[in-house]
Amino acid sequence: METLADNQPNNISEELTFLIRGFFSTPVITALSRLGAFEIMLAKVAFAFHDFPAVTNKTLLQASFQYLARIGLLLMDPQNDTWRLSELGKQIFQRSSSFYVPHSYHAYMEDFYDQLTGKVSWTPSVDRAENVIGSGKTHLRYFPFATSFLKRRTQFDVIVDVGCGDGKFLSTVLKFIPGKAAIGIDNSPVSVRMTQENLRKEYPSREIDIVCSDATDTANWGPTIKKITGGRTLVISMWFLIHEISQKDPRRIIEFLKDVRNLFPEAFLVICEIVRHENEVLAKHCKKSLMPEYLFFHDLSRQGVLSWAEYHHILQNIPYQIESERLFDEIQDDRGNLIPSSFIWHLAPKRKG
Repeated sequence: METLADNQPNNISEELTFLIRGFFSTPVITALSRLGAFEIMLAKVAFAFHDFPAVTNKTLLQASFQYLARIGLLLMDPQNDTWRLSELGKQIFQRSSSFYVPHSYHAYMEDFYDQLTGKVSWTPSVDRAENVIGSGKTHLRYFPFATSFLKRRTQFDVIVDVGCGDGKFLSTVLKFIPGKAAIGIDNSPVSVRMTQENLRKEYPSREIDIVCSDATDTANWGPTIKKITGGRTLVISMWFLIHEISQKDPRRIIEFLKDVRNLFPEAFLVICEIVRHENEVLAKHCKKSLMPEYLFFHDLSRQGVLSWAEYHHILQNIPYQIESERLFDEIQDDRGNLIPSSFIWHLAPKRKG
């Protein structure tokens, strides 16, 4: 049967495949990863369907294996009825947590046609558990830069993580910087529960407090943190929080950070964020970057990722100054400037006068 791709140049066929494949591969890889399948695969030279007790639907598992083999991630040995990983499969499945955050927005993509035409009135929601797990694992690459700075150049007693997710950063600080107390703040009951369970299991003897509150409601969580910490010195971290609360308006972030400074005038800040690039710039680099997808689902969920210029406007109008800056995945814009896709700022309170 003739298809559209048969009459198109090779690059168009590749583009079509590139655009369509993620629809199928992302839910398969995410589900198998959450069920621990890739840990089993990576630990074995060869494996069979009975090696995956958490997967009860073996027919679906068999179809999934056939699909993964057809896209070059698995290899089958028909003589022994076993499977093994290809070299590409090993590399992809070691990074399977990268699929979690995009897939956590699957509800926004379901019935997309009906949403466009107004046939459904419900508001989609993110899969919070999948998002929290994926975010925590994805953010791990940033944590060493923050913990190294805090350990070498900051004196503090308590780390306060606003928007703590599943507590991965708090866990990292407790592990690598001895003697610190930890406080997590999040408005998601799922995140609060996961942070409590994870940290108390890992560090049963450490001082750990969890507060359920909207990050922007400083009048609520601020006094609570003050009561818990007393006069001890703090570091306040915010991992990918700014875009969740900005509503695309830098002024909201300026006022929010001023409130934080008024409540905790001596506290250092750690801020990590993603950056909105111009569409034309992303189009040139779309084969090497998931930023178009990340910005898309952030737009769908009404989150406001800001531009590099907007972050610098914020910096010029808050009572903090940069002590350290780390830029990631820089992309050259049309004017020749290198713009990061994400960054970490360590901010110190500006001294009056």
